[in-house]
Amino acid sequence: MASQSPISEFGLSLQPNPQDPWLKKHVLTFDGGGIRGYYSLLFVQRLMHYIEQEENERGPTSGIGASHLGEQKRVTSFSPCDEPRDVSHLGTCYTPFLPCHYFDYIAGTSTGGLIAIMLGRFRMTVDDCIYEYRHLAGSVFGRPRYFHAMNCLISRCKYNTKKFEQVITNVIMRRMEQGRLNPQNVPFVTDYGLCRVFVIANRVDSNRVVNEHRFFRSYEVNIRPRLLSRQMSFIENFKAKDSRGPGDVYVWQVARATTAAPMYFEPLELITGTKVTRGPIISPFNRTICNSLRTERLEDGGLGTANNPSKEMYDELMWQIPTNMAVSTFVSVGTARPIRRTTGLEFYRVIRAEIDRIGDPEPTHQHMEGLAAKKQTLSYFRFNEPDGLAGVEFDTWQPKATGQDTIAKMTASFNTLVGRAAMVKYMRKCAKELVTARRARVEASMTKWERFALGRYFCCDVEDCSDDGPREIDEAGFRFHLRERHKLQDEGVEAAIERCRHQWEYRGINP
Repeated sequence: MASQSPISEFGLSLQPNPQDPWLKKHVLTFDGGGIRGYYSLLFVQRLMHYIEQEENERGPTSGIGASHLGEQKRVTSFSPCDEPRDVSHLGTCYTPFLPCHYFDYIAGTSTGGLIAIMLGRFRMTVDDCIYEYRHLAGSVFGRPRYFHAMNCLISRCKYNTKKFEQVITNVIMRRMEQGRLNPQNVPFVTDYGLCRVFVIANRVDSNRVVNEHRFFRSYEVNIRPRLLSRQMSFIENFKAKDSRGPGDVYVWQVARATTAAPMYFEPLELITGTKVTRGPIISPFNRTICNSLRTERLEDGGLGTANNPSKEMYDELMWQIPTNMAVSTFVSVGTARPIRRTTGLEFYRVIRAEIDRIGDPEPTHQHMEGLAAKKQTLSYFRFNEPDGLAGVEFDTWQPKATGQDTIAKMTASFNTLVGRAAMVKYMRKCAKELVTARRARVEASMTKWERFALGRYFCCDVEDCSDDGPREIDEAGFRFHLRERHKLQDEGVEAAIERCRHQWEYRGINP
């Protein structure tokens, strides 16, 4: 299914309306941490488990305009809509509650960026994401080179970058939406009205020194509501002009850029346009013009302050969303980053402390806690192992063939943490908030919920349509189009509605 721009969008009044649940945005972020991203996924898997319990306790949902959806077979995060085909590649061994139905934005850095892409851009279940993550880890971290920059003085990365790109491409091939043929050409952009993805990388110079962050957005930045409300400062206006939407970037490029950890993988050279330069003067009336490609060199976004992307994601929303919206539930997931012992000589202790400071996610967590204490509308949750995870480094994968020991160590540590009564209560509170928000949205607007949960849209196929099949995401707008443009009456309109209704299609196991 080719990506198209809708011919209309849901209009949003700039007048605050605290009763509209669609104006409250919910956010999920993932720290970077290499293989310990598996630990993050265990947290989200447990959160979805509590969400499932909460949803089942409350029973089936009903929404305005949901009568045509048929009898609901079981409660899922799609409810009251029917669950589509091929949501999971795991048969019946998955939880039918998807993070992309509870969060408007999913952000990540480094391997957290990979997770954000899988859960947000490809709308995967957590169980499927865990399956893909383990497969990816084994295919990459289980096959290091014998000689590399980290064990001898040679300029060679620890892992084969081309092999890593192929592994990423294989994941895209299995998970891209039905109708696409080439995994190399799957755009990062998501259609309007669906869960959005925000991924962070670093721009570096020729010496691999970090210049600034590079934000990848699966959505276009819309600052017009703020400009109209005259609540945008000069600095925000400048920042907005310099911002970038999804553009022509592809999913594999975003995945490669955010995970290009120095000494582990080569940086990504991303072509961003053409640069025109003036060459030497051949004659007084003739001067050569040289065209060359403009590129960015990008590396792992986790090396620096954005290893925990929560602050960048929150700041993004503060200057990007209209003033009548607010950030509500904000869930930040860590990777149980190991806390190293400061032992040995003073010289080495200082070096170790400086290395640990780079990419430390805790200052960002403390910043977000401070914001939540000041803002009544912000409900902030942080899921992480406060004592760290000993013995599991960025790329630990033991034994190399299966990684079972590494997985077992992370799972045992996780089970101990989430078995504590305080953590159970904390996670259940978060689950209850998210379920309440989802159900309130269903009750408020079934049309918006169909779009958000299913990617529902209407594509006109009436023969005399001069717009070559315009795409409409609002059923009311499509009805208006059928009546005004094609002069259809009641029966004709209803037939066209059923015939022209489409949605985001999952790719089966054997596409």
